[in-house]
Amino acid sequence: MTSLVIAIRDQAANADQKDTTTRIYAAQWQKWEYWTAANGADSADLSRLEEYLEEMKERGASVSAIKQARAGVLAFYRERMDSMRKRPAGITRDGLEAIRATAPRPRPAILGKRETHAHARVRAQVDVALVSVMRDAMLRPSETATITWGDIARDPEGSGTVYVQRARDPVGQDFYLGPPTMQALNVISPLRPDPRDLVFDLSTHQITRRLKSMALSAGLRGHFTGDSPRLGMVQDLAAARGAVALYYSSLAA
Repeated sequence: MTSLVIAIRDQAANADQKDTTTRIYAAQWQKWEYWTAANGADSADLSRLEEYLEEMKERGASVSAIKQARAGVLAFYRERMDSMRKRPAGITRDGLEAIRATAPRPRPAILGKRETHAHARVRAQVDVALVSVMRDAMLRPSETATITWGDIARDPEGSGTVYVQRARDPVGQDFYLGPPTMQALNVISPLRPDPRDLVFDLSTHQITRRLKSMALSAGLRGHFTGDSPRLGMVQDLAAARGAVALYYSSLAA
């Protein structure tokens, strides 16, 4: 038997063993969920795990079965928590308000030095305008990086639009910008902006990094990415639709 065949066989055996272990742990987690539901507990709260295991013991479960239950619940819980930590978090309306409130605070800079208050104030103005535009128009970092002042159109009533040409869209579209977003853009706009100049003059990587930094400084929890502003807007819209549906259902009751 060649070394390659042995390696393939061992790899397949390890994969089978891993799949078996995963199934066992998932089954243990399901039993734990049934128990927590029946006892008015939350499966994500492990504070009652010992009570669950003690009940197994009282019902006559073997030591090995109890150990397997403990290992399965803990392993499945860790895997689920790791998955949730890696899942992108949205910058919702509340998150935007937290960013507005905390953005002007000086942050640590290169070589351990902190921003000056003047620099923090200017940076904060760009941060607020950036995340506001990305939320309103539900833009990706790559789309935001290409916006010029000529793409911004102002409405007399205070709102506006931004023209964006998405990938595989030769025509492009105008996306709505609310009055607060237009106000944030007015703050960072030059007196007579050249229509060809970029609004933010940041690369895709820089935009993503700034979003992470402003979320961290605002004390927001979660894994933030370049998609966090538009994800947060989706979450806000879903919550609003749910509130409207609840309102009309209360009228019909």
